[in-house]
Amino acid sequence: MMARMDVRRIVNTAELRRRRYERLARLVGLRPGDRIIDIGCGPGGGAIAAWNMTNEIVGVDLLPPEGVRVVGRPNFRYERADATDLAAVGDAAFDVAFSIGLLEHIRPDERLATAIRELRRVARRYCAVVPHRGAFVEPHFQAPFFSLWPDALKSAAVRRLPLGTQGRRSDGQWQRTHWLSGNEWLRRFDDPSARAYRHWYGPLLLYTIIVGGEGLPRG
Repeated sequence: MMARMDVRRIVNTAELRRRRYERLARLVGLRPGDRIIDIGCGPGGGAIAAWNMTNEIVGVDLLPPEGVRVVGRPNFRYERADATDLAAVGDAAFDVAFSIGLLEHIRPDERLATAIRELRRVARRYCAVVPHRGAFVEPHFQAPFFSLWPDALKSAAVRRLPLGTQGRRSDGQWQRTHWLSGNEWLRRFDDPSARAYRHWYGPLLLYTIIVGGEGLPRG
């Protein structure tokens, strides 16, 4: 059986992640005293707390706490919760909400719309990062222009080839993703303050950064 390919094993992404974090912080106007909620913080490598050790940060994910490597840092607290149900968090309880690599996985569309509303509700400003449909290499399945393939070809390739890091679910289905352009994501956010930026993560991976809310930096 062919080994599953994961380019992260051969490419050091630490510097790419640092640069991405610094750009996100600039775009959303992050200040030293801002309280941050990191929705979908993941196990730690892509978490905001991996690069920010000063702001107060609450990370939210469905992982058990022992699976989150940044637990234990003095400025970080972890809450296990669903991004579509943050009822325990008050309106504008945080200054900034980040969500990196999460929204594209939330299906169906109704749940995605709920997650976006929650992202906007819990913080005064927000910043989301999602893969761009036009990336040369799709970051999850790591195949050239995979997001543009016909669905039948995607299904056949995932069934037969060890593509990327996604694999197949226990029910035998493969994890479909929202592959949208920047303008399509902006329509999902339905926020006059929102802006979309392209971000190249290395030479092949293209992402969309969406920022919105009150008091964003100009320019």
